[in-house]
Amino acid sequence: MTTTVEVIPEVAAIVAALETIPELTAYPATPDAITDGAAWPIWSNTVWTGGKLCRSPVSTYDVVAILPAGYTPEAVQIAGGLRDRIYLALRAVGLVEIAEPVMVTAAEGASMPAIRYRLIT
Repeated sequence: MTTTVEVIPEVAAIVAALETIPELTAYPATPDAITDGAAWPIWSNTVWTGGKLCRSPVSTYDVVAILPAGYTPEAVQIAGGLRDRIYLALRAVGLVEIAEPVMVTAAEGASMPAIRYRLIT
């Protein structure tokens, strides 16, 4: 028996927004192999306004976009160019609260520079 996992609409909208950036390869979850240009949302939390389950949920995601690894000045220049374009794409999905530089460690131990956005949908 094969189990299919349905991508929830919020995640699908985030992935669609990321797909509008040519330098990125968007995934609905952390990819098995993290490579330059990989981008994906990570669910952080969901709240129901006023504590009522009948209200619409508001979810927060951390959205990660991997920059080219290696020469740091090059990564900084690329980050500056991508930062605002990714922001504009994500803004169509929800409120972008912050963008910050981070290092992401892949399963094999390599660290790669990235930009992490906090997105409230």
